[in-house]
Amino acid sequence: MTSKKNLFSGILLAAGSGQRFNSDTTQEFWPKQFWEIKSNYSVIEKSFEAIAPFCVDIVMTIPSLEIIQSSISSQKSFQAKLEEIIFRIQKSAIKHQCKFSICSGGETRQASVSKALELIDSEYLLIHDGARPLVHIDDLEKLIEKTILHKAAILATPITDTIKQAKELNIIDKTISRNMLWAAQTPQAFETKLFRYALSKANEDNFIGTDDASLMENLGSQSDYCVQLVEATKPNPKITYKSDLDWIRFLG
Repeated sequence: MTSKKNLFSGILLAAGSGQRFNSDTTQEFWPKQFWEIKSNYSVIEKSFEAIAPFCVDIVMTIPSLEIIQSSISSQKSFQAKLEEIIFRIQKSAIKHQCKFSICSGGETRQASVSKALELIDSEYLLIHDGARPLVHIDDLEKLIEKTILHKAAILATPITDTIKQAKELNIIDKTISRNMLWAAQTPQAFETKLFRYALSKANEDNFIGTDDASLMENLGSQSDYCVQLVEATKPNPKITYKSDLDWIRFLG
């Protein structure tokens, strides 16, 4: 593991405001990744500890001052809590022999990744959502191997539900074949040099992707740009709503 660990840097995305997560609460309006799974142990800490064994360094993006001022209630309380979380992650980073740094996020996921990428120089890159704390070591090991072999790979699961395409007023238009459909997860991993090129091309094209692999897709279908799908065999849910946090607490 150590030799491969030295090949990878991590970006841990924690700059979002969590609008959907907070839409149904009268409690403090804080980003979901900083809520606690248990006392003094937040979602983002568990996400960090999941990927730290695989990374020589990790850059964590945090909400910008503008996000904090415009979206977060009890700002002083949140700032104090954020400082506590960062302190605990710094201690965890020492335990995992992983350099840890933070940077302010951007307005979009892509902008946040771009800012964090400026602080990274490893051969490979692992990008992970701070709101996916349960990613399993077995799936991470498979992802690392595929990335080294193919330059780009993501965790994903085949779609098992029947998929309906809707038209106006939530009326079914048609059923879409699920045979070739996968639900993308994170981490998503890339050769750093190749991903820098994909990000630069996306910015040049004014292309905004909904995940990191979509930037690779924007390059075209040449074999050098193909992204491998690595099936996640363990639960790796993303927290979007309050009920998801309850599920994470149950599983974790």
